[in-house]
Amino acid sequence: MTLKFESSAQATSPRCTHLRSPKSPGRVVAVADCDLVRSRALTDQFGGTPYDDYRLLIAHPQIDVVTLGVPHYLHAPITLEAAAAGKHVLCEKPMAVSAGRMMQ
Repeated sequence: MTLKFESSAQATSPRCTHLRSPKSPGRVVAVADCDLVRSRALTDQFGGTPYDDYRLLIAHPQIDVVTLGVPHYLHAPITLEAAAAGKHVLCEKPMAVSAGRMMQ
């Protein structure tokens, strides 16, 4: 299983301690953040390729799972793009900012 993080804030949170565990079933292949310096800092820590554009990361052929830690208004559009690219998506709540967007 290969993992990717969409936001450096997500990967640096205490919730991501499983990435540091030798028992983790996956590995980080890439990290995307609009700030390439933050992406590089995380890939220095966890491995993988840093990106400053999530679309490049979603196109990465070795990524199976995408975890989103982005502002709420970006949850639905990025989830839909990642799913269309055949990725499994773990999205924080809310999935979307409106019921109509959620039903897409």
